[in-house]
Amino acid sequence: MDIKSLTSHPRFISASVWIARIVVGGCFIFSGFAKADDPWGTVFKIEQYLSAWSLSQPRSLVVAAAFSLAAVEFMLGIALLLGIYRRIAPKGVALMMLVFLPLTAYIALTSPVDDCGCFGDAWVLSNTATFLKNVLLAALTVPLLLWNRRIVSLFTPGLQWIVATFSVAYIFIIAMMGYHIQPLVDFRSFPVGTVLNDPDEDSSDPSVVFIYSKDGVQQEFDASNLPSKESGWEFVDRKEVSGKTSPFIIENEDGEDITEDLVGDHDTDWLLLVIPEPKRADLASTMQINQLWRMTTALDSVAMIALVGDSDSEDIARWQDLSMAEYPIYTTESTTLKDLARGNISAVYVRDGKVSAKISMAALSSSDISAIDNDTKNIEQALTFNGSGFLSWLTIMYAGVLLIVFIAALPRRIYLLRKLHKS
Repeated sequence: MDIKSLTSHPRFISASVWIARIVVGGCFIFSGFAKADDPWGTVFKIEQYLSAWSLSQPRSLVVAAAFSLAAVEFMLGIALLLGIYRRIAPKGVALMMLVFLPLTAYIALTSPVDDCGCFGDAWVLSNTATFLKNVLLAALTVPLLLWNRRIVSLFTPGLQWIVATFSVAYIFIIAMMGYHIQPLVDFRSFPVGTVLNDPDEDSSDPSVVFIYSKDGVQQEFDASNLPSKESGWEFVDRKEVSGKTSPFIIENEDGEDITEDLVGDHDTDWLLLVIPEPKRADLASTMQINQLWRMTTALDSVAMIALVGDSDSEDIARWQDLSMAEYPIYTTESTTLKDLARGNISAVYVRDGKVSAKISMAALSSSDISAIDNDTKNIEQALTFNGSGFLSWLTIMYAGVLLIVFIAALPRRIYLLRKLHKS
């Protein structure tokens, strides 16, 4: 059998389309889910690209782009995998490949960022691996463009809009939860249960280096030797150099490492107010923050401190003045704080030196905090967010809808198959 006969054989066409649907569709679903699960991570990655290219856009526009990219990727993946919108979906994937293939080729050659962020922190690929992955996806898009309409869908055309609607709703809810509360699945360096400061870990061999840029030149720094703002160096990216988690270092106003003196004290529970970018901090949460502060002062077993990222004394003084903060404020590297908890301002509860709960302050109302009794366990419970439980419930509901729609389409599908067989 020659190549022309092989490529025109129905079994070859069917196998090619289904392999492409599964590989490309699965990849797009995973990529869209990872971006939606951690929309803040997508926002930070987009801003890294913009910074590397000396561009600047409002944060609100970047957030909208992050949400849109996650929804489009997830929806295209679902459309391919389930066989709905058989003509439009391959064209959408091809259009994205026309953008991402040359983009990742450029990134692989010039490395403006350490990793492309295609799968967020769920799966970090090198720039070269990302480009090769896109080459494979682009190649698999060809049979989809040629033959996707010949292979039947799992859903009839009259019902595919229901699948699309619930798919968009599903991924949008995940993104909203990740943006306003915390990611439903935490793929970062400090998930719940992580020891923040391990005294047995050799801090002289840092696990993460930070990349800064100045006058078009990039240089790597470790956490103990970060450049000041006055030096002209601007943060670009970070990368892991070993399998350990990134170092967590708290410094006082004199630049001294006081991590062990604080979270290393396991006799005290610590409530950490995490503010990675104090200039972007939302003052609307100050009432809830001060409520928590007054609550902790009434307890001997819990202490509250604020950690701000890469800030000078003026930034700290500004926050103290505007928020009327009475709690101690210290500094920690901003990227580390972004790894610890997502959001402009977040609360992290540390028990026995381990992260036991974390939540964005935007998710806590004054009534929620007022309802907390003066007990450390109640404070910890109020800051606990069961993301995996919510995701399981949401996914079961979503899968249930798809199953109902699939069953509803069966009579029509069986009728069409019988009619096709008779002809």
